[in-house]
Amino acid sequence: MDKKRNVAIDLLRVIAATLIVLHHYQQGVDITFEHIKFYGGTFNFAYLVELFFLISGVMVYKSVLDDHITFKEFMSRRTNRIIPLLAISVFVETILRYINDSIINNVGFSRDLLDIVINALGLQSIGLIQTESINQPTWYLSVLLLCYVWLFVCTKVSERLKIDKCYMYLFMMGIGIVTNTYMWNTLFLNRYVSRGYFSFFAGVLLADYFERVRKNRCELASLMLPVIFLGLLKTKPHFLETGDFYFYTLMLWIPVLILVMRWIPNPKRECRTLSFLGKVSFGVYIWNEPMSCVRNIVAALFDIDLCKISTVVWFVVLSWAMAILSYLLIEKPFNSWSKEKIDRTRKE
Repeated sequence: MDKKRNVAIDLLRVIAATLIVLHHYQQGVDITFEHIKFYGGTFNFAYLVELFFLISGVMVYKSVLDDHITFKEFMSRRTNRIIPLLAISVFVETILRYINDSIINNVGFSRDLLDIVINALGLQSIGLIQTESINQPTWYLSVLLLCYVWLFVCTKVSERLKIDKCYMYLFMMGIGIVTNTYMWNTLFLNRYVSRGYFSFFAGVLLADYFERVRKNRCELASLMLPVIFLGLLKTKPHFLETGDFYFYTLMLWIPVLILVMRWIPNPKRECRTLSFLGKVSFGVYIWNEPMSCVRNIVAALFDIDLCKISTVVWFVVLSWAMAILSYLLIEKPFNSWSKEKIDRTRKE
């Protein structure tokens, strides 16, 4: 039986995934919304990715504390979910990108076999080798897999050395800060990775805090941070730019997670629709760029106005439809196969 899901977290995932679709839509299409800018505005919607890193850190924390779990088992649960979907999306986008770039726009196709393989394996953002990006938003998954590796290593090393594991997690956040500050660009250390290290391990520390400290009213004081953040966004936007994702993580997303995980009670009856959408929100992110390729191809062939609000709405709806199909046809079967394989290995 599935563990009961946190409805508020699922709602956050749904909202964030939809906003990211709108962010990339405005980034790729010359469209202007009347009252809000999803791309190029004062509020940087690109840093919604930090929220996903935080949630991932919070959710994975308990599983890494299992004394009996091996590195292979810990990573298999995650790679078996992420890599198949990632690889399929990369191959699909390669075909769509070739059609869009070479056939319709006649600008040439610059990706080669090495680019395809590196992106399909989720190695594009760790600095192993310089490649052309395919399905660019999936840099998040590439970095997330690396964060899982370091989480396991940090946890087990701290247990072996008999030191508080939180020091190791803080060290990883520090690595993220230093990497971003000095603009390092080498193996395991670059701008993308720094964002993951900082926000993911902030999420892990938050999960540790939830385990150690009982809910208390002092936590409500943290809700002042988003108010201060929004005030600075209005009056001192250039100040926030000096710390970009640090401010979004510490002043906005962490207080939001404290609110939804500690102070918003989970309904006794699970909202199945919202829980299902929370599960498939992962696919919305993965298929966002391939769907954008389809959008551009269809618009070119049928002379569709991409700047109409109705077109934007349809694109968001179809993005969610694609995510649902992806979950049912790809992700869910692979998850079941992976669970059966791990259970069989444990019994042996």
